[in-house]
Amino acid sequence: MGKVPKELRETIARNIRDLRHKKFKGRGGGKRCAEACGEFVGKPVSPQQWSPWERGMRTRDEQRME
Repeated sequence: MGKVPKELRETIARNIRDLRHKKFKGRGGGKRCAEACGEFVGKPVSPQQWSPWERGMRTRDEQRME
């Protein structure tokens, strides 16, 4: 596994942001998305983990994303 290309990180971030705005409107949306993501994958996801994904600063590794 290599580093995720910047363009792909930005696309993932944009998709995450758009989905959050559609699903969780208002304040606290990032926290609620992190909780929902954690429930989906079966492991807790903190807002501190969620924020860099949404900003395109970081992505989950490929194995975790699957």
